[in-house]
Amino acid sequence: MSLGAGQAVGYVFPQRRFASPHERDSTLDAVHARGLDPAGKEDRGQFHACFYLSRPASDVETEPLTRLLSGLTVEAGSEEADAACPRVR
Repeated sequence: MSLGAGQAVGYVFPQRRFASPHERDSTLDAVHARGLDPAGKEDRGQFHACFYLSRPASDVETEPLTRLLSGLTVEAGSEEADAACPRVR
């Protein structure tokens, strides 16, 4: 079976809260080092992540990821977030 992977381009998903001020500061430094803007995301005290889904290639072709995620309420990603999480083909 062949697998395909896709990214939910334009979306980031909030994760857990930072465990400590040190973890928050280290994360903000890392986000800035990648040239990304943490405004509205990590600067609010939570990790955020891009979303990738691997599944059978035939499913990727017949059921686009955008359709699977339609109706979800998530924070839209910025252009910087999209650039940091390039599309997987």
